[in-house]
Amino acid sequence: MKVDLCSRGMGDKILEVMEFIKHYGEFQAIRNITFEVKENEIFGLIGPNGAGKTSTLRVISTLIQITGG
Repeated sequence: MKVDLCSRGMGDKILEVMEFIKHYGEFQAIRNITFEVKENEIFGLIGPNGAGKTSTLRVISTLIQITGG
């Protein structure tokens, strides 16, 4: 996994997440997720229950470790 807090400039990326995976035992909560957030952009994660939104935010905020990627 690559999580990068990028250098800031007008319209530049401030967060880049490249293909990461999170398992809880045998359950695969996150499968190869990739996205970026640019400066001054409003960003949200949406999806059904169990889609991995909370796990994604917990990995980005370093509350939990990734499994692979």
